[in-house]
Amino acid sequence: MSKDQHKLRASIFVDANVLIGAFRGMKADVAAMEYLNRLPQIRLYTSGLAIAQCIATCQIKGDKERRLKLTQWVKQIIGRFSIISCTGKDIERSLDMTQPDMEDNIQYIMGNRMGCTHYVTNNKKDFAFVNAVIIPANKIRLIGA
Repeated sequence: MSKDQHKLRASIFVDANVLIGAFRGMKADVAAMEYLNRLPQIRLYTSGLAIAQCIATCQIKGDKERRLKLTQWVKQIIGRFSIISCTGKDIERSLDMTQPDMEDNIQYIMGNRMGCTHYVTNNKKDFAFVNAVIIPANKIRLIGA
């Protein structure tokens, strides 16, 4: 294993920006989701907050075709991922953190609560947490099998 390759861990959190990018057909995000789905031995997590962000960002009100596509996408996520609910304690704990992106702090707290050791995100700088391995979607293969 190269020094850049990370040992596979059981629990991986996927951030909203990767879900959104994959829905929109962004090549690296689509490839990341496909790769993670081929690793049945890992546990995939995302949050209800991330799914809500994906829906809010990707929906086009009144566009029935888009709604159907988005509904199918969210059902795929729900079928493969464990969905973490956000609690008041999660929000309180995130407010004490020094990282500037408050929303990503909440995502981290939720993932950490579930034992996630890897976070797949395109905003690596916003996930500068000491005890987490942060992997951008375009480097997903660094998660070794």
